[in-house]
Amino acid sequence: MAACECDVDSLLTKIAMKEIAERPGFISEPAIDSSRNVAIYAHCVSSTRMNGFSKPPEKYWIRSHAEDNRGACLQVLFKGGTPVTVAKLLPVEKRILLLKGELLGHEETDGGCRNKAVVKVADTQMLIDEWQHNWHRVLFYGDWTREIKWLARLMGFSVYMEPGGCA
Repeated sequence: MAACECDVDSLLTKIAMKEIAERPGFISEPAIDSSRNVAIYAHCVSSTRMNGFSKPPEKYWIRSHAEDNRGACLQVLFKGGTPVTVAKLLPVEKRILLLKGELLGHEETDGGCRNKAVVKVADTQMLIDEWQHNWHRVLFYGDWTREIKWLARLMGFSVYMEPGGCA
């Protein structure tokens, strides 16, 4: 497990979900596109085995790192048609941020990071207006809202359902 930019909260989220969901998470930052009602979760580093560690990997391309066009990174071609859970544990605040959406697939555009998971949400404007904490979130394939609520209860944390997510 690894996390970028010293984001220990996202790393803890990935570690907890590894035990719950037996799959990796994708640490990312959203770009909200209200014209399409989607959140595009993007970063240059992603796991290829988003369906689980023992499952076949997603297809990917080996590309340069987007920020400096040097080095290499994997551009994962996220498959659409699956529910996703976007979460972040905040231990200092004793709460978990949680959003459910539908993965539409990956997006191929020149701007921003290499990996872009396009997620349909119910209300992008509400998501923007009521955004909390920093930009990083961790995206997981599947609907894990029930399990995350159980985890929060066991840890004595509250759950903040991010507004704009799918029901």
